[in-house]
Amino acid sequence: MYDSAVSPDGQEVSISSSSKTLRFHAIWLRDNARDAATRSVDNGQRLITLNDIPKDLQITSARVDGETLHINFFPESKNVGYHIPWLIENTYDQQQPDCKGWTAPGIETWDCKLMDNLPQADFYTVQNNPELLKDWLSKVACFGFGKLSNGPVEDQALMKVVDLFGYVRETNYGRHFEVRTEVNATNLAYTGQGLQAHTDNPYRDPAPSMQILYCLESSAEGGENMVVDGFRVAQRLRDEDRKLFDVLS
Repeated sequence: MYDSAVSPDGQEVSISSSSKTLRFHAIWLRDNARDAATRSVDNGQRLITLNDIPKDLQITSARVDGETLHINFFPESKNVGYHIPWLIENTYDQQQPDCKGWTAPGIETWDCKLMDNLPQADFYTVQNNPELLKDWLSKVACFGFGKLSNGPVEDQALMKVVDLFGYVRETNYGRHFEVRTEVNATNLAYTGQGLQAHTDNPYRDPAPSMQILYCLESSAEGGENMVVDGFRVAQRLRDEDRKLFDVLS
């Protein structure tokens, strides 16, 4: 049996059992909602960003029905059910190991000012000049990404990029993943919807070392790409609000 209680300010809810009490904050619960407007019903992928969550978000009520916690959110007038065993499995209201993070020597974090010095090169130039290839790859190692232009427009062309420096490690998707529009897509990459900033496959062991996105052609308008340095975001938060940085870390 479980009991629930909402804090007076509506910012957290507590779930109690005979052995312990766990807290979950409103914004965390809203971000992890599984309703159709928040997650794709076809594949479970997220459809909103944190910026879409109202700044004045509150929990107005909470009730337990068996193993489901029902939450009402204001100002969206939204009711979401959470599987309590899943909440318990993913609880963060407990002592965490004290692990320090760092960036390795030679790595530079960046923001929009990098637009003046993007790590970019011409495909055929680096293919035929080892020194320029080395320079481009060193920038990729430094900034975490790089851009190649004017590559061949042919099937499996991305493998020629791989051949410049390494080999392909296969996954359940095979040697490559073809992004295309499909009906009743099982992945958001197969739709025309925009994707928020994200890290691909962080759950893999080992995690991907370098991923290649290769555009052969685009049959529609749009398709702009955005790259974000999460480490610089963390550094900026640490500099501007150390208290919030400590909360997150």
